[in-house]
Amino acid sequence: MSSLHRDILEILAVESPGGFTKQADELEKFINDYISEGTRDNPRFSVYEAINTERYYQDNVWPRGEEPEFSTGEEILLIEEYVLRARGAWTGEKQGKEVETLNVIRKIAGIAVRCMEKHGVQQRTE
Repeated sequence: MSSLHRDILEILAVESPGGFTKQADELEKFINDYISEGTRDNPRFSVYEAINTERYYQDNVWPRGEEPEFSTGEEILLIEEYVLRARGAWTGEKQGKEVETLNVIRKIAGIAVRCMEKHGVQQRTE
């Protein structure tokens, strides 16, 4: 199931007699038809999709009601820890280090997004 499907299911939040799948498929088709092919071919689209799936994963790691509330400083410490892990993956000698490094970078992006979701975002003004 794609992250778009999961997001759609969360939005629907009510099960119909036919189940979520048919409704989600119809809504996903509408959204995909709305998004031009040029946008889907844009690498940024897949980057944001990867970050979205990471955020979905992060939100569902902890049982409901037990999610830790990280301060901005704690989020920064987590980012620093994962930067060290990315460095370790990149400088390591095992096969597939590029893939592992990019997996860690996806996690860093997810942590940064979660921090802005919880503590606010500052828009670029210039």
